[in-house]
Amino acid sequence: MTEFLFVLKCLAVTAVLTMAMQLQMNGVPLENKIEESLENSPVVAWVQSAAAGGALMIKKSSDYATTKAKEIFSGEENSASYTQRAGR
Repeated sequence: MTEFLFVLKCLAVTAVLTMAMQLQMNGVPLENKIEESLENSPVVAWVQSAAAGGALMIKKSSDYATTKAKEIFSGEENSASYTQRAGR
């Protein structure tokens, strides 16, 4: 029964927040004003640059791993990494 009451409380809070976001100030919904202020926030640029750096790191790491896997599994005994790894 407590789980059901929790779900009802969450539903009520969600309904109230949704209705509050539709209130208009100077003909513009509050939702649009909040969204605009979030988009123009300096934090957005910081998060975007961090995400771009993370994506670049993932790309470079996968390229490096792919290159090394090709070297290891190519079977070329003349490659420097193969002979170094084999102790020759």
